[in-house]
Amino acid sequence: MNLDEDVSIDVGSANERFEDRIRRFERDGAPLPLVRHAAFWVLHNAVAHPLLAVAPSTYTVDVHELTSRWLNKKRFFRPHKVPTIRNRTAWVWHNAVMHPLIAFFPVKVAFDLHDASAAAMGVPGWV
Repeated sequence: MNLDEDVSIDVGSANERFEDRIRRFERDGAPLPLVRHAAFWVLHNAVAHPLLAVAPSTYTVDVHELTSRWLNKKRFFRPHKVPTIRNRTAWVWHNAVMHPLIAFFPVKVAFDLHDASAAAMGVPGWV
């Protein structure tokens, strides 16, 4: 399995990416794939994203990228710049409310609300 095979943030819905990530954990041959996926999923969505919401900085972007790397089973850390946030309210709503929602309630309606808030946020490359 190519661990650097892309799970693009720009392809498909959050629900589709969620299912794809579970399949990656199931195929990697390590024990407890669903437990490992759930741990990284909650860490990324309920910790890293809320940190980005309240304190967007190089540090919190790096934490986000590290947890994203683990969740997406990437070997390489690719640092990103702090995004330009044009609508702070939409940014906070998406990262502090919608991401924890999908962390603890990964169901279609929550994913649809997440995707809508990502579009409303309007920050390219961030969903």
